[in-house]
Amino acid sequence: MNTSIQPAATSALRLRIDGEFSIYRAAELKEMVLTAVAQAPCLELDLSAVSELDTAGVQILLLARQSALARGHSLRLVDSSAAVQATLALLRVSPEVHGAEAGHVS
Repeated sequence: MNTSIQPAATSALRLRIDGEFSIYRAAELKEMVLTAVAQAPCLELDLSAVSELDTAGVQILLLARQSALARGHSLRLVDSSAAVQATLALLRVSPEVHGAEAGHVS
């Protein structure tokens, strides 16, 4: 279960989360994601290696979205696993915030 932050190919910061994005890691992931949102005007979330996304994980993603909107930042999912896609589709939610919504052009 690894999580890493690295510069993306663009001017964005990319946060890659591996393993479970669930209640069992909620405190750790909440702090990590919200810190990244605060530091990066454009944050890319790579969830391609997430094996499970539960409602606690979705809450963190939506909190990150709210935080990005409040700061005028962008938040994008650049890749997501089948587990992430299925959960977000089932709940009909998207944590993404694009440039126009964030108050600037990305």
